[in-house]
Order: sequence, then structure tokens, then C-alpha cells
Amino acid sequence: MATKKKSIFADEERIREKVSSLYGNFCGMQAKPNSTQLEAIDVMQSDFNVQKEALKKVFTKNLPKNPQLKLPKGF
Repeated sequence: MATKKKSIFADEERIREKVSSLYGNFCGMQAKPNSTQLEAIDVMQSDFNVQKEALKKVFTKNLPKNPQLKLPKGF
């Protein structure tokens, strides 16, 4: 599946691919992570929060006002 696409749920590069890449780097190292790699975790967390807020806006806008349909836990 292509990693470059624009939509509500996919950004330029998928967060999961960034996580996989960073995880692979951590697992392949024999030394402790450097500051750049640790900062990458914070960047991914902020990217995740941006995407989570965008998803929350979509849910809030598009979910019917039905009491049986609610936002998933964690939103």
C-alpha cells in the first residue's frame, strides 16, 4: 500500500511506519539511544496527538446525535 496520500485518516507518512522505523532502529542498536532518537519519540507523540484531534473532530461532526453512538474511549 502506498504511504503517500492525503485524506482525513492518512497524512504524508503514516505514524505507524514512523514507529516501526524507530523501533527497528532501537532494536538493532547495541548502544543506548542518543538524544536525536529520543526526541523522535516526542515528535511522533505530537504527530499522533494532532491526528487524534483531527479524528475527534470528524467523529464529533459526523456521528449522529444518537445516545447509543458515542466517541470511543480515550477521546
